[in-house]
Amino acid sequence: MQMETNSCRWWPKNLKSIIGPARNVARIGGDEFITVIEDYSDDDELIELANAIVEFFRQPFIFDTHIFHMSVSIGIALHPTNGDDVESLIKNADIAMYKAKERPGSYIEFFSPNLNEKINSAFLLENNLWFALDKNEFHLEYQPIVDINSGHVVAAESLLRWKSEKLGLVPPYSFIPIAEENNLIVPIGKWVLNEACRQNKKWQDMGLNPITMAVNVSLKQFEQDDFVDTVSQILEDTGLDPQYLELEITESIPVENISKTIDMLSRLSSLGVRLSMDDFGTGYSSLGQLKKLSIDTLKIDRSFVSDINKNTDNTQIVSTIIAMANILNLHVVAEGIETDNQLSFLRENSCNMGQGYLFSRPLGKDAFLKFLVENSSPQNR
Repeated sequence: MQMETNSCRWWPKNLKSIIGPARNVARIGGDEFITVIEDYSDDDELIELANAIVEFFRQPFIFDTHIFHMSVSIGIALHPTNGDDVESLIKNADIAMYKAKERPGSYIEFFSPNLNEKINSAFLLENNLWFALDKNEFHLEYQPIVDINSGHVVAAESLLRWKSEKLGLVPPYSFIPIAEENNLIVPIGKWVLNEACRQNKKWQDMGLNPITMAVNVSLKQFEQDDFVDTVSQILEDTGLDPQYLELEITESIPVENISKTIDMLSRLSSLGVRLSMDDFGTGYSSLGQLKKLSIDTLKIDRSFVSDINKNTDNTQIVSTIIAMANILNLHVVAEGIETDNQLSFLRENSCNMGQGYLFSRPLGKDAFLKFLVENSSPQNR
């Protein structure tokens, strides 16, 4: 880190040449500097000044025979709009700067109260998320997957829910991206997998009709070298027969090293678990490629299902996916079925299974148990 320290020594001098000799520049962190501009005429002058700093850092820097290309993130807080004391102004400029850092390359960001609210909200979510697993704040809900022709429950998709002691019920779209970003999704995903398998085995031990439990697998989980071993150990610990576990992967699985991906999926398939491609039709996968990936089931994305008989292209896509999947002996699940019209179309086109609010919303374990008892095949009731 000596290089960083040495290379930063001359930055204040060069920055002063841009902002003016009467204005001071102070280094407040490893690579963070602050300046106070008191005599500016309007916001446009500040933007012009910030752009000049950005342009300065775009030029390559030579240090100890090495050439470096740098970017700069600039946060700006205005007095008195964004604070009437030094502490508030520095804090808000810092918030704006960290927001600018989220952008690729160099970027300039003005502070706003809305920005502060977003930053604080994200920080609060992340801070509580770190302890949610230890506090047993997570639980699962289960959405029934039914045989489209008989209406009997054949599977369930497990869905993660978080009821925070301090924040209340937090929607998945708010906390899952944060969990992905800081790798908390790996231990959380392991908990989900274990809980889903444990619950499914418990229902089977009660004498209920055996169903398949579908569990979503994040890209971060899939990239773990010990993921196959983790799945195998959970199946052993819970006693669930592997044929009743289905792992849902998305079309974003790695293709840079396709041989490694094929090997990983082959090993999972060898355990006896089923593999499904979630949200099919929204990514890069071709139907022909699915056989190489050991995929058993396709889940047609809800965006296509919702457009059935509304959008000609998407309606054709649904029927084509079903037809080709049937030729390849793949099962098909249509997601997001909400109307009888959609259900009729899927039946006519030989879709195997479906899920959606037309059948049931996601249910807690007790409500799902009741639904399962009422909608099992007659011979298993």
